[in-house]
Amino acid sequence: MPQIRAALLFGAGAVLLAASILAVGIGARRGPAPAEEVTRSGYRVRRAWFVVLLVGAALALGSTFRFMPYESFRLARLPAGAHPVTVRLQAQQWEWVMEPERVPAGQPIRFVVTSRDVNHDFAIYDPHDRIIGQVQAMPGVTNVLLVTFETPGTYWIRCLELCGAFHQAMVRSFEVT
Repeated sequence: MPQIRAALLFGAGAVLLAASILAVGIGARRGPAPAEEVTRSGYRVRRAWFVVLLVGAALALGSTFRFMPYESFRLARLPAGAHPVTVRLQAQQWEWVMEPERVPAGQPIRFVVTSRDVNHDFAIYDPHDRIIGQVQAMPGVTNVLLVTFETPGTYWIRCLELCGAFHQAMVRSFEVT
């Protein structure tokens, strides 16, 4: 889980920061030191912190890279032999045109989303009204959202981008069987 990795990374950083503060406190007991020695030591600490932060940032990026929302990353995480069902979806004021209208549960669904008129935001809500995915629907642009529905039921599509006078009515349901 990325949250656990982030918490561990944060904890390691906190321990390093505490150790640095402790080292500075112990070093301060010696009394005044010549400016040249303090400057040399300060630059050494700066270099060390820069390397620690750089390595920490690289580890954080590397550990979360596979969770990127882009289609190629999501397709790479699918089990071997899994082939997504493609659903074409087009936004237009003030409706969603979807083909096909029913999708299977437990199988990856590849929503191919575009718009005929203005920008819309295609968002899918589960039967408990929790958002499970979203992507922009823009004229002349095709965006892809890959989702696997584990639970059959009625799911909802809503527009989250203010797209005109009847934006609030741009809602559609579909069935996961």
